Amino acid sequence: MQLVSLSRLRIVTVLLVLVGAALLGGSYRPLSAASAAVESGRLFTVDISRPASADQDGNYQYRTLVALFAPGAYPKPSEHDLVLVAPGVYAGALLISTKGLTLRATAGPELTVIQGEVSFAAPDLTLEGFTVEAAGAPAALRLTNAPGATLLHDRLSGAASAGLQLSRSPFLLARDSQISHNAGSGILIAQDSFAARLSGLQVQGNGGAGIVIEQSDRVQLASSTVSLNGSAGIRIENAQGAQISRSKIGSNAGAGIELIAGGNSRLVTNELSDNAAFGISLNNSSDNLISKNYLHDNDQAHVASGGIGIEGSATRGSHDNRLSENRIEGHTQQGAAGILLRGRVSGSQISENRIEHNYRGIVLRADAGGRPRANRLIANRIGAAKAEGIFIGNSGGANIIIKNIIQNNLGIGVHLSGGGRDRFQDDLIEHNGREGFLLENSPDNSLVGERVMGNGQAGLRLESGSDRTWIADSQISGNNDAGLILSGVRSVRVQSSSLRANGGAGIGAQDAGQLRLYDSLLQGNGEVGLQLEGVVQSDLTGNRFRGNRQGGVLIGGSSRVIDLSQNSFASNGFFGLKVEPGVAGLRAQRNWWAAAQGPSGVSPGGPAAAQLASGLRLAQVFPWLPAPPPEVAARSVRGEIYDQARGGETLDARDVAGARLRLLPGAQGGRALLLLASPTPVGRQHITPLRDALAFAYVQLAGLSSGSAEVSLSYDSAKLPGRSSPAQLQLFRWVAPGWQGLKSRVDLQSNQVSARLPVGELRQGLIALAPAKSPATPAQPPPTSPKQAAKPQAPQSPPQKVRPAPTPAPTLPQAGQVLLPAGEYAQDFRLDRPGATLGSADPDHPAIIYGHILIVAPGVTVQDLQIRPRGGVGVEIRATGAQLLRSDIQGAQIGIWVRGAAHARLQDNLIEANGLGVSLEKADGAWIWHNRIVHNRAGGLRVEASSEVTAARNDLADDGPFNLQVRQAPELFAQLNWWGSPQGPGDSAQGVSLSQIFPWLTEPFARDQRLAVLRFRPSSVREKLARFISALLRLDLPRSWQVLSDWLSGSETLSWAALPGLRLRLAGLRAPGWALLAQISAPPSNPPATDLVLLGLRPRRIRLSTLAWSCGAPQLFRFNASLGRWLPRPGGWMISPGAAQSKMSAWRWVPGP
Repeated sequence: MQLVSLSRLRIVTVLLVLVGAALLGGSYRPLSAASAAVESGRLFTVDISRPASADQDGNYQYRTLVALFAPGAYPKPSEHDLVLVAPGVYAGALLISTKGLTLRATAGPELTVIQGEVSFAAPDLTLEGFTVEAAGAPAALRLTNAPGATLLHDRLSGAASAGLQLSRSPFLLARDSQISHNAGSGILIAQDSFAARLSGLQVQGNGGAGIVIEQSDRVQLASSTVSLNGSAGIRIENAQGAQISRSKIGSNAGAGIELIAGGNSRLVTNELSDNAAFGISLNNSSDNLISKNYLHDNDQAHVASGGIGIEGSATRGSHDNRLSENRIEGHTQQGAAGILLRGRVSGSQISENRIEHNYRGIVLRADAGGRPRANRLIANRIGAAKAEGIFIGNSGGANIIIKNIIQNNLGIGVHLSGGGRDRFQDDLIEHNGREGFLLENSPDNSLVGERVMGNGQAGLRLESGSDRTWIADSQISGNNDAGLILSGVRSVRVQSSSLRANGGAGIGAQDAGQLRLYDSLLQGNGEVGLQLEGVVQSDLTGNRFRGNRQGGVLIGGSSRVIDLSQNSFASNGFFGLKVEPGVAGLRAQRNWWAAAQGPSGVSPGGPAAAQLASGLRLAQVFPWLPAPPPEVAARSVRGEIYDQARGGETLDARDVAGARLRLLPGAQGGRALLLLASPTPVGRQHITPLRDALAFAYVQLAGLSSGSAEVSLSYDSAKLPGRSSPAQLQLFRWVAPGWQGLKSRVDLQSNQVSARLPVGELRQGLIALAPAKSPATPAQPPPTSPKQAAKPQAPQSPPQKVRPAPTPAPTLPQAGQVLLPAGEYAQDFRLDRPGATLGSADPDHPAIIYGHILIVAPGVTVQDLQIRPRGGVGVEIRATGAQLLRSDIQGAQIGIWVRGAAHARLQDNLIEANGLGVSLEKADGAWIWHNRIVHNRAGGLRVEASSEVTAARNDLADDGPFNLQVRQAPELFAQLNWWGSPQGPGDSAQGVSLSQIFPWLTEPFARDQRLAVLRFRPSSVREKLARFISALLRLDLPRSWQVLSDWLSGSETLSWAALPGLRLRLAGLRAPGWALLAQISAPPSNPPATDLVLLGLRPRRIRLSTLAWSCGAPQLFRFNASLGRWLPRPGGWMISPGAAQSKMSAWRWVPGP
């Protein structure tokens, strides 16, 4: 009975202690009340307000902790005892060397303070709920040979060295604690203190690094905050297997996370921001995984900084690190980079990261330690950098850059300087401010499958030393300057590529050598397709020069040893080929000049429709092709003979593949071509396949006017199909729309099948060898002439009721660029030639089209037209990269309909008085710029299931039920539009958040309008939008104007001189928001008007230049020049934050005063 009463007394005592702590107001609670009852061991209590005592159950009470742990104290806590400490301040250092002891504060760290250093020197010790103020001692809590320690809900501060210091103390568990304001590091884990587990920590305001891990493996940190420390946030040195996740590491004076030596660490789902150096820095560290982190604004100290930096020394290096799915942005200080690889760095795999709004996106650079090599950049999105998207300087080669999107950088898309031997494949490089690619003294690089489009200068520029560059299967189009510029390069090979619609030449080469251009398309370029000046030893084979504005190929006087063959010249401006005096060693035979009679300008010369060959002799261009060269892939060609032929001569390809062409006696002298293809004709798609065909031969005869020819093809009797016998073999000739059998003779001794034809029937033809019953059903007739750039076509319209198609007008002339004279055209147009242009010959007197325009080919441009479809669709775009410029569309059910076409560009158009103005459906990357979309009955602009849509500097006003309706657009940027009111769109913008449309224009757009947006300390939540607005505003402003934007928050006083003579000071901010300062040019007789928009901000006082006033609510102000002061704009709306001020989507519209 006495034992039962003693147990009850012990429980009652514990409960009284807990109730007393609650009455004192402490918010801390132990893990559970039941844990206070000791199942094994004794209970000690320490209460500074009560005298020491003991009871008959073996429970002891002390007044001070020093007394409890004094060397001569009796009784003294032993293994697994529990010490409960009442609220109070307990002075004196403590040394605890009792295994398994638990020291717990009953009222938590707010009310229980230990002044002095606490030292653990035994296993399995627990400290729970204390504030430890080291008061200048080396550490607040020191663990030496104390494995398995536990820290719960503690606060450690005031240490001269480290707040928490571990030495040979593995398996630490620390949770929900604060380590702050120590003179040295916050936490030091050293000397084999492995497998520590840290979570829920706040490590802030320490003089050194926040957390230091040295020679201690497998440390884990999760769900913690490490900020405002005097050095790195976390430094891991000579340690393996660290794991850091779900933590915020920011505003530290060094790097956010620094790994030195060691490796095999995992850094996952962290946010690293506002650190002075890199967000994550690796130095001689290998095999790390860095994934799904958000890194921004880690460039605060103007030193080497950025998102992620990996460096390697000559003796060790950093190898095989993986960086994936990180978001890296906002590192804009000069020299900063989203990702930097420097020195001896190899084997890195950088994939699927989003790297935007940095000074440079990704940098690979050599230093004294070595060169980065064999790194892989895969499927990253790199954009909006101030300088280059990717910069590679003196790399060690073997770097592979695959499937990246590099766009909207203000400088160069990809810049290679020195080094070389890198491989680029299937990247998209578009809309960069300077060149898409720039190679300087960087040899042996390969560019395969690249798309280089819409860049501000040249698509690719190769400078001296960038020799042996290989460009293949690439698209280089829509760049403002030339597609490819070669300057002082000794050897370049361009193969199977497309260079279209560039502002300058397709390719311009100067002082270069060994240019090899094969099987490429040069079309629709603003100057010539190819310009050579001082080029030595060029080989131009199998290329198509079409629709280039000034001409096809221009060869300057100092060029020599140039071979042109199997090329096609058609619809180029002033000439197909022009050779200036002084060119030596030019051979231009076997080309197609758009006429069977050869080029014009040489004797005997072709008709007027032929391409001009200027400055050439007949011997240099003859023989020419009497028809376009066969579109047979080079790998399918097994043999070719092209030579002068006279009657009685034989052209024999038996040594190659077994084909023979014999001109019988009586044929007049001329030229003949015999080309043997593989058993599968991979030529024009309109040729019907021939079953069981054994061989194909292509025959061309030029200059032969009479006589007969005999064609022979060999067979292998062991390879006859099915049960066929040699006697069943027959020759067939392709005559549209099908195969025509020829009267054939089979020679069983020589294994040949031959047939004779008059020369007139064999001028151009495809001959096949197959069993006699093999011909397939004839195909539809192929086109007898190349596709026209624009031809009549029934309209393709959405499911609205439309009027019948008008009667087509006569076919327009074939050309890459069709410019219509002023007049009216009652017809529909189908644009199905890549890179074609349809416009008005005189933009001041545009042609009027009473019909529809359908775009089904990539890179098509429609410009300077008035389109009056009278129902249906005005312009329907179904192909990538189409442009609609400076046109007027009225009277359609849908003015412009973009359906499943990426990168459409609509600029400087008037879309007025239609049903629906513009409809974007699956139109990724659409660019809607400088348009007036007004007075449309069913709505202005509708965006559905599209991403990365930019709609800026437009007039969107007075459009039916909505000016803008967004049904699905993950990334829509619709800032700086005029909505018909200086107070913004109201409810005419549907399905958008405020962040997608603010700031807007306070006047209708005019080309002399000047805007500036004030930028203060950035906020991570707003950074992406702010950077985008900054880039958007820069497009139309002089370089001398500062154009910056961002979110304002806090209660600080802010100032910025953004416009000449204007200085804004906002004092006492009571709510976050935007500030916009806009100066709008006016006629010379009046001073410029200036608008000040405060969105969501609630400053107590505003001062702009010398004017000041109090402000009780966010408003829109205008400067009154006559009164010399700022006045609120009358009427309309103002904008005020709702309950959830931190989320832009939670903002609401409220009536203004």
